[in-house]
Amino acid sequence: MQLRQEANAIVLSVADRGTGIPDAQSEAVKRPFIRLEAAPSNSTGSGLGLAIAERAARLHDGEFILEDNEAGGLVAKLVLPIAT
Repeated sequence: MQLRQEANAIVLSVADRGTGIPDAQSEAVKRPFIRLEAAPSNSTGSGLGLAIAERAARLHDGEFILEDNEAGGLVAKLVLPIAT
């Protein structure tokens, strides 16, 4: 996890080294109850976590970004503007 300031925003980044998300599904997984077909069979998630993060970002005039992790897996970034 990394927290930093960039220009007029605070950026919280969380990275993993899992299987990642195919580019074609990177926006779809931000909707409630959407899970990847390739999710591990022992995964117990309900498909809400990324949707909650997306909604929180929008409610605070920010962004929620999913990117490939250079080390493999996924980087999720929550970008929130600094109130002036």
